[in-house]
Amino acid sequence: MRVAAAGCYSINHPGEEAEIAAAAASLRALSPRIEITVFSQNTRQLSQLPGVRAVNRWNPFAVLYTLIKSDLVFSCGGNSLKDTEGLGNLLSHLLTIYTARLIGKPVVCYAQGVGPLNSYWGRRLVRFVGDRLDLITVRNQASKDKLLKIGVERPPIVVTADPVFSLNPAQFDKEVGHSLMAQIRTAASVEEDAPPFELIARTEEGKIAISVPVDTAGTGEEEGEAKGEKKPLLGVVLQELEGDCEYKRAIASAADKLVREGWEILLLPFKYPADIQICQEVSWIMQEPSLQYREKPTLEQLFCLFGEVDLLLGMRLPALIMASLMRKPCIGVAINEKIDKFLEITEQPKAVNLEDLDADNLYELITSTYKDKKEIATHIDQVLIQLRQQSWESAGLTLSFLYSRFPHKRLDATRTAGWGERHKAGRTIHR
Repeated sequence: MRVAAAGCYSINHPGEEAEIAAAAASLRALSPRIEITVFSQNTRQLSQLPGVRAVNRWNPFAVLYTLIKSDLVFSCGGNSLKDTEGLGNLLSHLLTIYTARLIGKPVVCYAQGVGPLNSYWGRRLVRFVGDRLDLITVRNQASKDKLLKIGVERPPIVVTADPVFSLNPAQFDKEVGHSLMAQIRTAASVEEDAPPFELIARTEEGKIAISVPVDTAGTGEEEGEAKGEKKPLLGVVLQELEGDCEYKRAIASAADKLVREGWEILLLPFKYPADIQICQEVSWIMQEPSLQYREKPTLEQLFCLFGEVDLLLGMRLPALIMASLMRKPCIGVAINEKIDKFLEITEQPKAVNLEDLDADNLYELITSTYKDKKEIATHIDQVLIQLRQQSWESAGLTLSFLYSRFPHKRLDATRTAGWGERHKAGRTIHR
């Protein structure tokens, strides 16, 4: 059974990689013999995902051949149905879907994110193509409301959840996270090029090493290390915003206060290499030392690093989703309504508006959230149960629709799949 996944996977973004990896894993767990082909510009990277092959989305002959050979085409991705960056990607995505309909292929939206749709033509195009789909599953109520508002009425619209929530956090090795953090701390100490008891001060112009021995006799640092006490670790995922630098100063100032109280600050480049520069800038603004991960993290490494932090301060929605999956409380900086909606769905602390971002208020929010982190993590566990069920519902509805159209596909899959594969899939679903 062949399935083609049409989504805007043209940029190097771990959030999109996590989405397609989770969707492929869910579909293969329910139907082990399924073949999934993704239209992407980064064919080499996506082809490394288990059970996924990639085709260049800008090669019309390869795309058309894949559509003809497929039994089902599904539209996916949180960034596919929006026009904030122009109509180019939206038009390309909808053209692929409409071509599949013209050649008689069933098309399903798989846990689709919808919006923002700010332009008149963007809304018209989505309505035109949306009414010709067979089934639509969306990842939140806001996406369904947008589709209904622009006039999509014919196909059934079901609210499920983001595909990432179908992943099992236990599959990510904790030792990988421990090893990465050890490497990051070692690299930071080597970069400072200073003895263990030398203070490092930072200014906007650069770093200044102050050779002042630190008296740890009365600070309790040696005693804390002897007892094996772990410093609180705040993960920070930032995003460059044009024409605005005040939020960098506010975050750096709040981070300095935390470091002086014994915290560690980890600046993570979620989108590589775009986030490297802003992480470096915040590090320069800070007067206290911070940890940075300067290499390109793999998807597994990102999940493992999110598992190491105590809290995550994030400006990117996929990072907040991945950290929540790892049971970590999140503090969002609301640069768009999606971050507000996600934190509201998971019932986590309300996001800080970018316009109201203040160092003192941010510091208070971080410390209060840390005090309640156990209660928040317990509550996230309860919310994740429902989100995981809804996420699996996307895969179940997609395959149920396909089998209703082609009953022989289900029989063929049952016959060709060995007992071991069916048993393995059953255990995966049970977990």
